[in-house]
Amino acid sequence: MIRYLRLYMYFLRFSFSRAMEFRIDFFFRIFMDLIFYIVNILFFKVIFIHSDLLAGWTEPQVFIFVSG
Repeated sequence: MIRYLRLYMYFLRFSFSRAMEFRIDFFFRIFMDLIFYIVNILFFKVIFIHSDLLAGWTEPQVFIFVSG
């Protein structure tokens, strides 16, 4: 089991170092993902300000669905 954890950590480090070769792209992707999730959350917040249910789904249920 320890062997596989070490191997997984090696792959994680390699993947991170490869992503950091293009730092602007790396941080731009993080920034764009944050914007995407913020817009999604705000969109559903606006909908639930005007309605209690969305196709039978409550607000917490929708946010769990969006977060997955």
